[in-house]
Amino acid sequence: MRRIKFVSYFIVLPLMLTLLSGCEGRAEEVELHVSAAASLQEVATELADLFMAEQPQVMIRLNFAGSNQLRQQIMEGFPVDVFLSAHLDPVQALTELGMVNQSERFAESPVVLVTATPEIASIYDLANDELTLIFAGYEVPIGIYTDIILHLVDRDDPGFREAVLGNVVSRASNVRQALLYVMLNESDATFVYATDLSEETLSEVTVIALPPHYQVVGTFYLALINQENQLDIAYEFYRFILSDTGQEVLADHGFR
Repeated sequence: MRRIKFVSYFIVLPLMLTLLSGCEGRAEEVELHVSAAASLQEVATELADLFMAEQPQVMIRLNFAGSNQLRQQIMEGFPVDVFLSAHLDPVQALTELGMVNQSERFAESPVVLVTATPEIASIYDLANDELTLIFAGYEVPIGIYTDIILHLVDRDDPGFREAVLGNVVSRASNVRQALLYVMLNESDATFVYATDLSEETLSEVTVIALPPHYQVVGTFYLALINQENQLDIAYEFYRFILSDTGQEVLADHGFR
């Protein structure tokens, strides 16, 4: 009888320890909310996966949209710990409201012109009649960069910007949506980041080279958002993106 009890203890005790350790693991789980520009979807997902592999107790919740839309969400109280923006303006707006703990530039990507029609062979063709263009909204980072390029060309070719805008029939909410319209042949051309172009995308659209003096580089900014209970893990993910490992991942996706 004593032997049976002795064996039972060796069976039950490990089981109890396993259950207790499982409960402890669940109790220590930390949820991190990260909002990132739509153009960062693939790279942000990979960064999150790598970080969670190193920090098994962390669950990162990703939210993707246009940077300006994400800024508005943060202002309205959406739970966000780390914000990856495709432009400085949304970060500055949040900083002025006292909602940013710290921020800095973390990546760059050139802006390029893409088309799916042979009628457009250069940027100057955007001013031709009977074109249908869908650019990103003025408040969206890629829309801001687009307008900078149009102004640069207009400086040398007065009337160019007005002619191009006359062909714009609609505005997209983010860069990926603008690109999709070209791929679906609903828009003859648009501006995107070079890093938005995968091998699959490049099989459906053509990249039009911009003259050197009209080239613009998109700059991406990282912000640690102030929360009532600021998580140390949020700062760790912030630093992870800026680390050698994080920068290598960004470089693998074409960012610089």
